[in-house]
Amino acid sequence: MRVYLLITILFCYGLSEAQYLDRTTVDFGKVEYWNNPIAEFTFTNTSTTEMVFLPTAYQRDIRVYVENKNLQPGESTTILVQYYTEFYGKFSETVTLYFGAMQEPVQLTLKGNIKSFDPAALTVCPTMEPSSKPNKPIAKHEIEVVDAETGKPIYSFDVKVSTRNNTYRELDESVSHDIQNFSPDLYYINIESPGYLEYDETLYINSRNSKTVIRLKKDESEPILVYEPVEEDPIPVQPEPELDTVPRVIADVPVIPEPEPPIDTAVVLPPVPQTELVDGQLNDALFKYNHMVFLIDVSSSMARDEKLALLKYSMYQMIEVLRPEDKVTIITYASDVNILVSAISGGDKAKLREVILGLEAKGQSHGSEGIEMAYDIALSQFIPGGNNEIILASDGRFNSAGFSEKKLYRHIARNYRREDIRFSAIGFGSQSGALDFMKGLAENGEGQFIHLLDENTAETVLIENVMKHSRKNEGF
Repeated sequence: MRVYLLITILFCYGLSEAQYLDRTTVDFGKVEYWNNPIAEFTFTNTSTTEMVFLPTAYQRDIRVYVENKNLQPGESTTILVQYYTEFYGKFSETVTLYFGAMQEPVQLTLKGNIKSFDPAALTVCPTMEPSSKPNKPIAKHEIEVVDAETGKPIYSFDVKVSTRNNTYRELDESVSHDIQNFSPDLYYINIESPGYLEYDETLYINSRNSKTVIRLKKDESEPILVYEPVEEDPIPVQPEPELDTVPRVIADVPVIPEPEPPIDTAVVLPPVPQTELVDGQLNDALFKYNHMVFLIDVSSSMARDEKLALLKYSMYQMIEVLRPEDKVTIITYASDVNILVSAISGGDKAKLREVILGLEAKGQSHGSEGIEMAYDIALSQFIPGGNNEIILASDGRFNSAGFSEKKLYRHIARNYRREDIRFSAIGFGSQSGALDFMKGLAENGEGQFIHLLDENTAETVLIENVMKHSRKNEGF
């Protein structure tokens, strides 16, 4: 029994040593324009038995690819490890791999210091393939055009698609159009086809669908053909009979007016209910005027998981209900803070749409500076008796120099008490620390915390927020 146990221990020990790795750590060093590089390791089976690669535990930011999962004695395989992140600075990530019949797992480490991101790093889906096959972006999104009544394809049309980069593409004599290098966003689409009404809309297109179907309605205002009458022989006119020349006397019949019903002074008609929207805009009788200061995080991480695209879609819906007396300010922050529009009228919807469509994510997250600028504009354009509100949209904390959460909380609470400027926050993602930070900002500013998760939430949540905070006589 003791001999058997000793043999077993020696056998397992031999297996644990019966493998060779060319290296266990890849240090990328300081990296400019990080684009999810792949670390390659070579694993060789130096034992006398077959080795099988076992599934690894799920890690959100680590992806592993093994070229050959069954290794005979003497065979080698390439192991690819990719670290997919949205954060700057130093990192050290370890992944643990298991092979059947091996007593100890294999641990591989990736290290580095990310100084900046490539523009495509957070918008291109990573692929786990050998380095000879580079990452490929999402290829395309198809736009198909059909008849609204019959659903049959329309084969002749002109289409113009505009993205935030103002790139237009045209096509004719085809049933569909492909958006190349597609990424989730708002897209302005214009389609013309003979016999149909022009289609002119801005759509939010997400990554969950590969096709968008556009239904064109028939143009009922086609010109009516006018035919010239055929000349025929004239019909002879018959002479009219002579009128009776004998006068007839018609007696006057007095008209007796009907008595008016008595007025019942005790009947009080109920008031006519007022609707929240009048001609698609906020009802002046129910809602105070607003100055909405949007402070938008456009750092690189906001390009991931459709965060910025969802925000743009939500803002696009909100501006439709604003009145000319409402005002909108849009400030972006990343490596720098920029004022895109300041206190522009809610009636200038074309300008607001243009600015929203142009939002693009890149850079770091210097939000503290943006908050100071937002308060400056909110105070200078303050609407007495109105709803003056700053709305921060971000997916995390700030990395400004000297940033302190507690100081920022006190600053926001003080501005609400003294200046009556509300502070709300829109949060993205699932990082609990970042979401708690955003909730704390909204609570101290007597505003609302909005966790923007999907298209259904985005469609109405900002409209509801405006109505809640600007409603008259509701104690908000």
